[in-house]
Amino acid sequence: KNDWAGVEADFCFMKKFAKGSPRDHSEVFVPILKLFTASHDVGQVEDFVRLYLEKLNVVPNQYIFNLMVDTYCRAGELSNIPRWISYVQQHGVQVDAVTFNTILSRCRKQWAAHPDDLFHLYKEMEKRVGPIFDSTTIQILRRAATSSAAPCHAARLIRQFKLPANVKFEKFEAG
Repeated sequence: KNDWAGVEADFCFMKKFAKGSPRDHSEVFVPILKLFTASHDVGQVEDFVRLYLEKLNVVPNQYIFNLMVDTYCRAGELSNIPRWISYVQQHGVQVDAVTFNTILSRCRKQWAAHPDDLFHLYKEMEKRVGPIFDSTTIQILRRAATSSAAPCHAARLIRQFKLPANVKFEKFEAG
């Protein structure tokens, strides 16, 4: 129990004899990471993931991506999500509007992220990753602004939106 050095040694031993691809090793790593994230802070989780990705050649996959996003959200470190997304995209993990909307919704509902933090995440994603937004993204952000901010503050946040050319926004339903 909590013998993470032993887990690393076992993982290295397994890799010597495994004939699978690095993606197969990623599948084995996911439950290990899930256990680790449950009992360690964000810095320790980042170091742990870095060790496996850089030294043990584990390749990021959707499950590893999701576990890291949850770790950042749980710690209130939304500012690290765009950097993580940029990194995993370089390794073939697909991040689209649906994925980003899921992240925003979970940050808002499950982790009670402040609207300013969600808007900052949106802006940072736009700057780092490019346009991966749709009309649902705008609705999520507008709902966040109007549900928990003072009316003047909500109006200021909403005015910051510049819809990407590919997004058609019909109407806004409060909720």
